Amino acid sequence: MNDTVTEPRLKARSKTKRPRLYKVILVNDDFTPKEFVVMVLQAEYFEDEDKEWWYKESGTPKEVERYVSDYEGAIDYLDAKGLLDRNRVGIVGFSRTCLYVKYALTHSKYHFAAASINDGIDGGYFQYIAFNASANAPVEFEGFNGGIPFGQGLESWTKRSPGFNLDKVQTPVRITAENLEVILSEWEWFAGLRRLGKPVEMIAIQDGLHELQRPWERMISLQGNVDWFTFWLKGEEDPDPSKAEQYARWRRMR
Repeated sequence: MNDTVTEPRLKARSKTKRPRLYKVILVNDDFTPKEFVVMVLQAEYFEDEDKEWWYKESGTPKEVERYVSDYEGAIDYLDAKGLLDRNRVGIVGFSRTCLYVKYALTHSKYHFAAASINDGIDGGYFQYIAFNASANAPVEFEGFNGGIPFGQGLESWTKRSPGFNLDKVQTPVRITAENLEVILSEWEWFAGLRRLGKPVEMIAIQDGLHELQRPWERMISLQGNVDWFTFWLKGEEDPDPSKAEQYARWRRMR
């Protein structure tokens, strides 16, 4: 008789724990369909409430007003949490969001200490005329401003279009023109603010794309924005000697 005693083999179980949460960054661009973005956000994070607003309000004055209201709501929320100084809020516009930022600078009662504008539509008369051959621009601009900028429609444009309200801008504005066409499209704001004696500058890049690709182009745009906001929001200057002329120019704008 075999006296060997066998013990039952126990399978080791690894201790499970809740996985680490992902850090999510949402980047707005002109290539991902808005329908896809809405679908993902609604499916993952939100209820169905109000998900159709874009289709109802896009290309109307309500689109612009909604986004500016979102900016103001974000400021109020962070202020209530004690997380920001309302006198040191900066704002950046790129592509379509240039329209929202320019509208905020001319129509919002909230103060922005500095702004950066980078290659986008603005609902202005100059862009409307200069790029009238574009398939969508005329119709969208008329939608944003409540009509055509002639006859009775001009009154609505005078009230709504940021370009007709440059006298209300109280914010230093840095404009980055990625190429020669963008210089033209941003000229109304640059020339208008200069004529009014407002703090503004335009940085021109010779042949950049809408989304800058070359490292030195991105350095001009992004590092320039860092310097701009640090100067106007914090009163600080980079001691790099190569930037001395830049800061001398900005100090003269004060």
